[in-house]
Amino acid sequence: NDNNNDDDNAKKLCEELTSSAVKLKEQGNKAFKAGSLDLAIGMYSKGLALLERMGDVCSSISSSSSSSNVLGCLVFDDESDHQRIQQMRELQTVLLTNRALCWLKRSNFMEAEADCSSALTVSPDSSNALRRRAIALTKMDQVSDALRDYQRALRLAEAEAQGNGEDIKVRRLKAAIAQLCDKDPNLKPSSPSSPSSP
Repeated sequence: NDNNNDDDNAKKLCEELTSSAVKLKEQGNKAFKAGSLDLAIGMYSKGLALLERMGDVCSSISSSSSSSNVLGCLVFDDESDHQRIQQMRELQTVLLTNRALCWLKRSNFMEAEADCSSALTVSPDSSNALRRRAIALTKMDQVSDALRDYQRALRLAEAEAQGNGEDIKVRRLKAAIAQLCDKDPNLKPSSPSSPSSP
């Protein structure tokens, strides 16, 4: 029963750290809206550090457990554990993309690109991460990579908007692609394909 206690402790710790990380995200959002970019970056960074700590602590608990179905800090014993893991991934992605937006506003394009790339490792279909990375790449004169990200973000946005007409996100992405192609005549937008293609 020590394994059950370890699993219960891990779940409780994950819930507490996730709750704290959510509060830090909200504080970062308020700071961003108030124009306090340094404070926002700090809040998002603290939230990310909590999530990283959560992974470290929970991995050590799970490695001492004889249970073989542990991922991170949650045992897959019910659907709610799968949902918690998805929520943690989404939170990590939001913290990274929000911090990337702060880096973009401060013209720190390398940090923005790094945060967006990290977010895409966690959530490969994050249109915010793709779009913000494309902006950073454009500012760093990596226009072909930027075009690739814009086009992928466009495919995702079109899939989301399917049946609802062309939404504002789709129009903005198309405009960004056109502007990028106008800037570099050697670039050619690719034809639309499925949202799952890279």
